[in-house]
Amino acid sequence: MAGMWHCAVSAIFEFNGRPLRVMSLQLSPFDPAWRAADALQILRTVNKGDVPAVIGGDFNCVSLTDPDPYAGVEWHPDHVYQLDIDGQLDRHAAIRLERQGRMRDCAELAGVELEATTGHAAVDHHPPRRIDRWLATHQLPAAVVAGYRVTPLGDLLHADDYLTDHRPVTLEINANAIPL
Repeated sequence: MAGMWHCAVSAIFEFNGRPLRVMSLQLSPFDPAWRAADALQILRTVNKGDVPAVIGGDFNCVSLTDPDPYAGVEWHPDHVYQLDIDGQLDRHAAIRLERQGRMRDCAELAGVELEATTGHAAVDHHPPRRIDRWLATHQLPAAVVAGYRVTPLGDLLHADDYLTDHRPVTLEINANAIPL
């Protein structure tokens, strides 16, 4: 995809003869406008045809339903990449994907508590926030999402630091619920 921050990968897999598009991405950590523009390219890809899809990745922005993690937090220069031109939390990419694109948060479909996926590492100057997640297209039945798990922080401890500054998120699929 032209202009994507790192990249986006899209593949269609068949589960018992039932197609499911699976996409992985990372949106720009540095430019809210670039994130929002990339979201439009993502929607173009996942909404081609009638194949339901799930997207997992580092969206580098919080969802529409997450609280503002910057509210009441002392400002740091790194925060500028998460704020809009008025100094408020930028949610434009989430608006494109979740409101305009009608994508749904798989954590909410699975009925699990929303957990911060980053903001725990000493090198991260941002507050804890949920920027890594899975989204589902509008045509994916909620029953396809059989489970959703954020890796516990304790599983990431190594010596005196964490193995990664992002907590991996696992999505479990009920293949029998994917439409034919």
